[in-house]
Amino acid sequence: LDNAEEESLLSADHDHIDSKDSTDTINSKNPNWLAVNMEKAKASVEKNIEKAKANMEKNMEKAKANMDKFVSDMALPFSIEDDPNTPRGVLDIVKESATVGAAMGHSGSPTPYCLSIKVGSETKWKLCFDTHELQMQWLAALTDIIVKSSVEGYNNNIDNLTKSEDNNWTEGSSTFNIRPTTGESWKLDDYHIASIYAGGKNNQSKEEEANADNNAEIGDDDDAAEEVKVSNREMFLETQSYYDRQIDDEDDRGETSKVYYKLSEKRLFAAAAILNTALILVQFSSPTSNRFWQLASVANVGLYLLLSKQGEQKSQRKMSKANSSIKDDILSKQRSIQAPMPGKTEISAKTTTGEIKKVGKQTANFKPQAGSTSMKVDDPESSPMNSNNIRFVGWRCRESLQVRSHNYLSTKKKVPSFGTLYETVAVDLLDCKNRIPDMSSRVTLPKVNFQTKEPKRWHAPDIFVVTISLPTDAPSAFGGTKIDGGCYTITVYFRMREETRRILERITDDGYDPSAEKDVESSNVNATRLFDRWCGKASKDDKLMSRFKLIFFGDNFEDIGIPSYIRAYNGKPVLIKRPGQTGFLYDHRSEQNSMEFEISLHPFPYLAKQAFCYLVDNYFSQLVLSVGFLIESRSEDELPECVIGSAQLCHPDPSSSIRANNFFDGTSPKSHE
Repeated sequence: LDNAEEESLLSADHDHIDSKDSTDTINSKNPNWLAVNMEKAKASVEKNIEKAKANMEKNMEKAKANMDKFVSDMALPFSIEDDPNTPRGVLDIVKESATVGAAMGHSGSPTPYCLSIKVGSETKWKLCFDTHELQMQWLAALTDIIVKSSVEGYNNNIDNLTKSEDNNWTEGSSTFNIRPTTGESWKLDDYHIASIYAGGKNNQSKEEEANADNNAEIGDDDDAAEEVKVSNREMFLETQSYYDRQIDDEDDRGETSKVYYKLSEKRLFAAAAILNTALILVQFSSPTSNRFWQLASVANVGLYLLLSKQGEQKSQRKMSKANSSIKDDILSKQRSIQAPMPGKTEISAKTTTGEIKKVGKQTANFKPQAGSTSMKVDDPESSPMNSNNIRFVGWRCRESLQVRSHNYLSTKKKVPSFGTLYETVAVDLLDCKNRIPDMSSRVTLPKVNFQTKEPKRWHAPDIFVVTISLPTDAPSAFGGTKIDGGCYTITVYFRMREETRRILERITDDGYDPSAEKDVESSNVNATRLFDRWCGKASKDDKLMSRFKLIFFGDNFEDIGIPSYIRAYNGKPVLIKRPGQTGFLYDHRSEQNSMEFEISLHPFPYLAKQAFCYLVDNYFSQLVLSVGFLIESRSEDELPECVIGSAQLCHPDPSSSIRANNFFDGTSPKSHE
């Protein structure tokens, strides 16, 4: 076919392309048909590819522009290593409700001076600084941002509160916003920070001093305020140097932190007598070889007992007391300062004369709150802290101590106490230079709100207090018995249970019949009657007073590796049977409806006191110790015994205890703060 015929044929048959017969005809008559259509399809595909490529490039340009804008907004460069000073991110502290605080350095931090910025419970940033001074400047600046936002928000809430007709502010559903007594709204105080270096000299430049002075003048009222300066470096950086000074002072007095043995002048004659006696016996008795070595051993043991161990335990106790002293001093100073601002290290805060008095010693009429040196816990392994992040010794209730059963006189069987007569409401732990007599008269006792319809006919008080003085001065084998000295004082405050009060109301009634009591074997009726009799007559009857029993029970003695010779006495009751020496009774029922029994372990035997000192120095920081108190039952009508009250002390580390002088003058930290 010629070209004209071929084109005519293709045009004629194009409308029948869907027909199989037509297709077969075309293919048979025109072998180039397939090639022509392939060329057209290829051209169409290439056109579509070019169009898709153009669209993709357009989208890529748009995505790149969006990414550049996002990176620019976040100030996050693609290559941080190119410029280490380029900001790595942005966090709005106020908008995100972030918190800022000093943090521990971790394994990847370049310096130990770190600040942690948290949003909720997640740490968003950890900032590290070259010096402690720079860390404190940043901490002050960031803190001021948060405080300023808090003040503004708080003032806004006050302004939004509606006033009632009697001009009283209404209370919100979850918060109660009040105006300060000194003005119409809350505000930030003006202050400045100055650098203090070694020797207490100010090494600022004159320009810095002028700027600091100018900042201090803004908003200051020199007539109504006094300036209180507290060295930040002294507060936070000199703890270790304080320890070093303590040890150096001991070295100057001939005492070191190393262990050594000393023979005092008083014992020199005894040592000479032992040696001379041994020499005389060897010279004139012609002993056998075995006899000679026995004599030599006895002489050496005698000489050893005459020596006094110096240094290590004493230094450990002084370090513990120094730690407690530093903590109390720092906290006392912190009460007199406000948050710092960037620039320097010494804080100079403006405060009124009335506020300064709160930092110093309290008046003679001041009474600390009972229980403000410890915190109640549910888990004995927890580390309780107050709102200022100060750690305190924890305690919790304990009621499962073993006591004499109803048939003890015949079976000698002991059973767990059926509860306690009193509930534990507070515990105090103090580091003391001497025992503290009559603790209950020196503190503000817990409140009691019993409602009674009839006058009280019994002797037991509503509040019962027990104080234990554990000696911390190592005893001397030949130095005589001390009745006072350094001690670790544990005071437990008990409040009468409602069940005990109902028993007392019943058994002191005029028509009471003891034979009508049921289930005496499993009740506390007999123990309640005995304790009530003890409260009424013990002050005049030494034999009755000497039936007061103390129970120490170490819940984890074996776990922490306490020696077996001490574990053998674990849980065994101790009778306080020397009134006026080991036991003291203070009766305050007429003034505050309370009684106190003080237990002093100072007059205890040498081995017992040595064990106490050993435990305090080496194990108290790990110990979970239960203490309980009861009156010993000695007849069937006094059994079964029942614990008056008990408490479990959780890791009573002496380094975490409060010094007694700071506790009573009001300068120590409070667990309820």
